[in-house]
Amino acid sequence: MTGIKAPSKRQLNNYLYDRRREKFGRAAIYLDELEKWIFDGTTIPDDENEVFVFSYHVIEAEEPSFRLALSTKKLLNIVCSTDILHIDATYKLIWQGFPVLVLGTTDKNRKFHPLYLGVSTNERQEDFQMILMALKKRFCLYLIT
Repeated sequence: MTGIKAPSKRQLNNYLYDRRREKFGRAAIYLDELEKWIFDGTTIPDDENEVFVFSYHVIEAEEPSFRLALSTKKLLNIVCSTDILHIDATYKLIWQGFPVLVLGTTDKNRKFHPLYLGVSTNERQEDFQMILMALKKRFCLYLIT
């Protein structure tokens, strides 16, 4: 088109950044926002397919850290009937730059079924231990009878 100057790459990047931020909000989440989101999500829903936070731990220190685990009542019920659990963390699946922990089981056809997702600032023994202990202590509370 005559008379129309093409935008520079920088102008395009700024435009796209503004549109993404306008549509999706800020890319990062602050610890206080995360705590509010966790607190709002800890109520056990009536709907067995609705996600809720069933375990969390937030440390506000010089180097803040957090751990949280999400699931549904329906998925937690599956834990009761399984003999084998798999847990893994990878940096290929991240949230806010932190690895997502996936815990699930396999069926007799060797298909993997995720049971919950966790996010942790670290991958130390105590991070995995917190999630597994939460399952051990709390999953029976969510059983539907």
